[in-house]
Amino acid sequence: MLTDGLISSRLIPILLLNCFALTASAGVQTTRPDPPVWKGVFADDLEALNIDFNEDGKVDFRLVTEFGFMVAYFDWPTRVVEKWKLVEGTTNVDYSGIAALPIGTMIGGDVINWDPSRYVWWAGFTNRNDLTQQYGDHEATVMLELNAGIGVGEVADGDAVGKEGVMAVEFQINGQVHYGYVHFDFRRERGNTGTFGYIYGWAYETEPGVPITAARIADGPPVVDGKIVNFVRRVEDNRSYILIWNAVVSGTYHVESSSDLVTWTAVSGDIIADRDYMRFTTPESVATQTFYRVRRVK
Repeated sequence: MLTDGLISSRLIPILLLNCFALTASAGVQTTRPDPPVWKGVFADDLEALNIDFNEDGKVDFRLVTEFGFMVAYFDWPTRVVEKWKLVEGTTNVDYSGIAALPIGTMIGGDVINWDPSRYVWWAGFTNRNDLTQQYGDHEATVMLELNAGIGVGEVADGDAVGKEGVMAVEFQINGQVHYGYVHFDFRRERGNTGTFGYIYGWAYETEPGVPITAARIADGPPVVDGKIVNFVRRVEDNRSYILIWNAVVSGTYHVESSSDLVTWTAVSGDIIADRDYMRFTTPESVATQTFYRVRRVK
C-alpha cells in the first residue's frame, strides 16, 4: 500500500489542520490536538499556534514561529516561568527563555516544587513589534537557532532546546488567577537540532488559585505515515526546499516532484527511515510552480 503526502512550492505557509479533544479530570481540563502539532523555529511567514486554555474564545497564549525563532506572545497580566541565572562574577541576569519544566512539576503561586534561584514568574518584555502586536502585548522567547538556514548548524539557545517538558502559564479568567501548562517534546530525535518537535497539548486547573501538577498529555508522536508536516524554503539558495514528514522506522520513502500533478519524477533515491520523522532537501529549481509528494515504497 502506498502512502502519499503532497505539497506545492507555492503553498507557503502551509496550513496544518488539527482536531482537538477535550478531557476534564479533578478540576483539570486538557486539550489534546489530534494529531499533535508539529512546531519549530523556522517558517517562511509568521505561523501561530493559538492556545485557549478554557475554550472561552479568548486566546490566552500563542506560540509563534518566526524565521529562526519560536516566541510566546500573551497579554498582561499573563505570566510565564522563565529560566534565569546570575552571570558569574557580575550582578547581571542571564535569561534563557521560557523554562522547560519537567513532567511532575507543581505549578502555582507560592506552592512550587522547582528551584526559585533558577526559575521565576515573568510577565515578558513589552511587545513593540508592529508585525506581532496582534498576538499579544508581551512576549518571551522560547528558543532560537543561531545559524543562517534551517538545519545548517547545531547552535541553538533556549531552555526548551532538545528537551521534553512543559511551559508554565499563569493567566486570568474573569479576573481570577488560573495555572496551566503546555506539553512539548523538542528532543533531538524529534528534529534535526532539537528546535523542532511536537506540541502534545495543554491543560489548566479550573479552580482559581489552585496549583496544577504537570502530567504528560501524550507519550509519543503520531504515526501518520508520509504526512508532510513542514515545508520551508532553504535560505542559502532560495531555490530549494526542506520537506519534513512523519515516517515509520525502517520504512522506505521516495520524494517525487511534478509540475502538473499528472507526471511525477523521483528527486530522491531510497530514503530509509531511522526515526519517526525524516527530512529531505529538494534540488534547486527555477520553476514557477512545483508540487512535491512523499511516497512510501516499502
